[in-house]
Amino acid sequence: MLDVTLYAKCECCGCEKEVFSANIRLSNLSNELGIHDLLCYPYDKKLNITKAYQLITPLKNALVELSYNKEKYAKFNTFHNGRYYNDDFISFLEEYLGACIQYPLARISTC
Repeated sequence: MLDVTLYAKCECCGCEKEVFSANIRLSNLSNELGIHDLLCYPYDKKLNITKAYQLITPLKNALVELSYNKEKYAKFNTFHNGRYYNDDFISFLEEYLGACIQYPLARISTC
């Protein structure tokens, strides 16, 4: 499971507030798309991603890749808890991307 949270500074007092929080079960789909480490370990020394704006392009690219090559990724579309995994993963990516766009300077936290 991946838990991801974005924290943005409050304009009035400067304290950090949670602006996005989600958790998702990752599968090999994130590896196949090349975004597993980006999602799980964005602040790793190799990636050095600490702010939401740094995720915008990779998340957009992953969504475009998924939408244009559905057949290629169909093998990862397992049925779990009454839903298909790819649908949940796409929804997660869309929501995460939206939060990154809305709060580009937000700090990323994952566990």
